[in-house]
Amino acid sequence: LLSIYFRYFGVQSSKVSDKMQMEAGIQPLDRLMSDAELRNNDLVSISQEGLTHKQVSKGRKGRKITKKLQLKILSAWNQLMSENLDLDDLFNYRGK
Repeated sequence: LLSIYFRYFGVQSSKVSDKMQMEAGIQPLDRLMSDAELRNNDLVSISQEGLTHKQVSKGRKGRKITKKLQLKILSAWNQLMSENLDLDDLFNYRGK
């Protein structure tokens, strides 16, 4: 069925599978930030590691990001909230 769909719409199956591999769904980070009424700018402002709004947005939406970027977000979160959370508390996958 998918091959018919791909041929009909002119989409290559590898492109679809690549996109699916890059998306992890809304992350726990998003819920935590919403519950605390925080905005992306709050993490960006406190970060001393050059975190950008776009990076935080990708992290919240579940666009797969690197472990290094996950650690930057984690560091900013822990600094802002005076907590000591782990990567597993903010993300449901581990970046490469």
